[in-house]
Amino acid sequence: MDCSTSTSPTSPATRPSAPPSPAPTACSEEVPYCEKPLKAALRERSIGSLTIKKRGVEIVPEQLRKRLDLRGDNTATLVMTRVAGAGTALLVEPF
Repeated sequence: MDCSTSTSPTSPATRPSAPPSPAPTACSEEVPYCEKPLKAALRERSIGSLTIKKRGVEIVPEQLRKRLDLRGDNTATLVMTRVAGAGTALLVEPF
């Protein structure tokens, strides 16, 4: 038997692959969690394209994005989550 072509349970060919890791990000700033002040904060920064990530909060990113009525040339990623039980919104950047 040729060992170079056999597949063992520990070979990379049979091991399940790990799920892809999210891209590493750095928090650039905390912005208001409430919709009206959040909208104003994004408008101040001329953010017209927004990726919304969520964890542990009851929002629908597509619906929130429409209600924010984004205008501007800048892009951003917003993370909506809970920190110590309170809703938190963070603008993040890849690094």
